[in-house]
Amino acid sequence: MCSSVARRQKPAKTIYGSGSFPSSKTLTREIPVPIAVNNRHIHLSEDHARKVFGESHRFSLDPSPDRFLWPGHTLWREKVTLAGPSAAIPRVSILGPWPEKTTVEMSCADAYHLGLVPHDVKAKKFLPGVTVIGPAGSIFVSTEYPVNGRWLLTSKIQAEKHHLKSDTRVDVRVGVSPDWATTFHQVQVIVDGERDEWAFYLDPDAASAASVKTGEIAHLLVGEEKSSVSRPQLQVSP
Repeated sequence: MCSSVARRQKPAKTIYGSGSFPSSKTLTREIPVPIAVNNRHIHLSEDHARKVFGESHRFSLDPSPDRFLWPGHTLWREKVTLAGPSAAIPRVSILGPWPEKTTVEMSCADAYHLGLVPHDVKAKKFLPGVTVIGPAGSIFVSTEYPVNGRWLLTSKIQAEKHHLKSDTRVDVRVGVSPDWATTFHQVQVIVDGERDEWAFYLDPDAASAASVKTGEIAHLLVGEEKSSVSRPQLQVSP
């Protein structure tokens, strides 16, 4: 176990080499960032929470430790069931705080299991939506937004330190050996929060495909555009 952890702490180039990095850039730095697997969950609005659990229900915090729960978020003890056209998924976690609009975060495998129809395979959009079932009632939530299987969530401190901006795209590589290395291209950067934290989030589909789990180390690949080779000017004798 100790040797495995030691391997994960090595610079990315000593594990992976420079393969699969965009050919237009030269790899200059590999910055370690922790991996967090983002399991399915729901963000309930206050109105929908009352409809699903009842007007008088008081939510209680889940005491389970979760060191990758983003600062400012809460994990409630209560669970809901997600029902689709052909199947249901019970005991889905609820994360706070209460947003203005209810959203469901799940993987493509979840969408297929529920019987949702791929509307745009390339964009990972599934329709029509899911029914959220609780002890006091149910609501329908549209799933017209795409499934986002990976993103880099960073605090403002880490963003400034590594020159990252929201909605830009980066490359992140994971794996503890060349045989299992996987590079995720065009990873969306999300800057949020003041605390000095960041993590590379993967949904279970992406984490399973790359054979990684929460707590392992990924590497943010930083490169510079290759400069064009300047050719000496031809000297012409007068």
